[in-house]
Amino acid sequence: MEPSEEVDEGVQEEEEMNQFEDGVHPNQQQSVYPNQQQHHDNWPFTHSEHERASLLHNLDINTVLRLSNVYYNTQGALYTEAMTYRQ
Repeated sequence: MEPSEEVDEGVQEEEEMNQFEDGVHPNQQQSVYPNQQQHHDNWPFTHSEHERASLLHNLDINTVLRLSNVYYNTQGALYTEAMTYRQ
């Protein structure tokens, strides 16, 4: 192996490491939504919209049907986020 080839391999390895540090993984399928990571950095919720909607839907059904024996952890993060989202 010639010295120039060793330098090229070293530069290539360094570029790959920088890509991983930047969150780009060349062997993985890239996101269809390029701004997805930026969107989640500013997202105030830890649970998905589907999880919150499902909980709110179940709460509404339980209220309409007057199911008194269904209990929710009102101190939990999902319940708190769902109530905040509802307002």
